[in-house]
Amino acid sequence: MTRIFPVVTALLLSCSVVFGQTGDTALSGINKLSAKTFDRIGAWAARTEKRITRQTAKHLDQLAKQESRLEKALYGRDSGAAKRLFGGSQQQYRAMLTTLLSSSSTNHLPALKEYLPVVDSLHAALHFLGGPGATTAGLSLGKLEAIGSAAGQLQQLEGRWQQARDVESFIRQREQQLSGQLTGQGLSKSLLRINKSAFYFQQQLVEYKSLLADRDRLQQKVLNSLRNSPAFQHFMQTNSYVGRMFSLPENYGSPASLSGLQTKTMVQQRLGLGQGSSRPSGGSGAEPGQFLQQKVDNGQQQLGLLKSKLRSLGNFSGGGDVVMPRFTPNDQKVKTFLHRIEYGVNLQTQQSYGIMPATADLGLLLGYKLSSKATIGVGGSYNIGLKGGLGHLSYSGQGAGIRSYIDVRARGSLWLTGGWEYNYVRGFSTWRDLSHWNEWQKSALFGLSKKFKLSAARTSSLQLLFDALYKQHVPASSPLIFRVGYSFN
Repeated sequence: MTRIFPVVTALLLSCSVVFGQTGDTALSGINKLSAKTFDRIGAWAARTEKRITRQTAKHLDQLAKQESRLEKALYGRDSGAAKRLFGGSQQQYRAMLTTLLSSSSTNHLPALKEYLPVVDSLHAALHFLGGPGATTAGLSLGKLEAIGSAAGQLQQLEGRWQQARDVESFIRQREQQLSGQLTGQGLSKSLLRINKSAFYFQQQLVEYKSLLADRDRLQQKVLNSLRNSPAFQHFMQTNSYVGRMFSLPENYGSPASLSGLQTKTMVQQRLGLGQGSSRPSGGSGAEPGQFLQQKVDNGQQQLGLLKSKLRSLGNFSGGGDVVMPRFTPNDQKVKTFLHRIEYGVNLQTQQSYGIMPATADLGLLLGYKLSSKATIGVGGSYNIGLKGGLGHLSYSGQGAGIRSYIDVRARGSLWLTGGWEYNYVRGFSTWRDLSHWNEWQKSALFGLSKKFKLSAARTSSLQLLFDALYKQHVPASSPLIFRVGYSFN
């Protein structure tokens, strides 16, 4: 341990940022921020805390009901096993629910046991501003009250998050216990429901953790106003989660803190002796630097294998053992409604026919992701007529439409596409002309779509569709429809 500590300390020092500004004039930047800035930070913490509490209570209640049904099913088969496995379990669920929903004071909430970078930085910043340093910066009473309120809301959020992690640990252990003892008892469907609930609650916390890691514009303003303050840097060293965990010294970040640390040569000599080399930095045996690099490369390979295994299971919250899903997970299930919405636009053109002008059919789409392999949606379209040459091109409204669609992944980037549409295919001058519903034509479409991933949130597509009702159209239309599309979420 004595050999590792100097190396860890040196790594921490190498990762630190020492700002050259002297004095504590950086605190004056806080005066440029209004009290509403801190009110909004407090409101963000309150909203997030309520969402975490609501979802945790929902999953606890769901698991309690599932266990109750499982207990009744097992009791008819083996009453002794049912009493052993489920004795007092409902009381545990009720106790956790009561604690979760009744603990409104931060004094009754558990302390945070996990490092959340953005939350930790905000926690330290707000408590620093609410302390004696705030008066020296000349903060107004209204701003101090807003800072105090935001700090209280953030502490409440930390406590709720820790409660959720404690519940996750209990649910994970409970799922493993029930699966281990009841597998092969003819209760596979009930065990699968419990496995799904435990897995999706774990994934729900992954989603919330990613939200807690997003630093928005207001939070960034507060931290930027303090980052150059020596007093705040010292406060972070002793009051942040990392500072408390590593017990950083008073002179952390200064040249004096390097006194007494082992040099690179000394560390290489230690490594050489540790692997049996007869000389400090050479001689028989491998060079210490090569030996260390070989160990680092091996470690990186092992980490890569572990990461690939975790990716195959889906996201991981990092808070203990992983709940192994015994089903194919739906990666959209734990996302919020807005995060499952996708927006799209597509274009379909048609050459002029007789006295009819050439048209461009522009469609706007709104889709909802059922899973990563299926999307349903609705939309509308506007048919633009183009007539004349380049010098005197004229536009006219040649129709409109309403659409519904479903996309199901077939294989790779190929999707099966189907839809039902109503189209008004006559020219119109006012929107009142579209009220004659008997003049709208029906289309039943199915075909293939080829999707191209442009980025994590943007996709382009090519569609080839067949209209099963094309013979009913007046005037006659083509049975094949080709569209080019673009979507984002």
